[in-house]
Amino acid sequence: MDTQALQYLADISRFNGDNFIKNKKLINDSYIEAVESFIDSVEIDRAKINSKNRIILIANKFDRTFFYGGVAIR
Repeated sequence: MDTQALQYLADISRFNGDNFIKNKKLINDSYIEAVESFIDSVEIDRAKINSKNRIILIANKFDRTFFYGGVAIR
């Protein structure tokens, strides 16, 4: 499993609202005005930005012999 995406999400989860929008490590300075304009145009509550992250993992395959009733079988 590639953990880079999970690490990135964990790193940015602490930023929300204006701290997320104006964070120079997350958004390039040249895009901040455009991002703020978009947020204002769609009337998004800034305080709620990046406040409810969810990660859904979908398996390509699942080996049922490994798990049975939530218990690992070895």
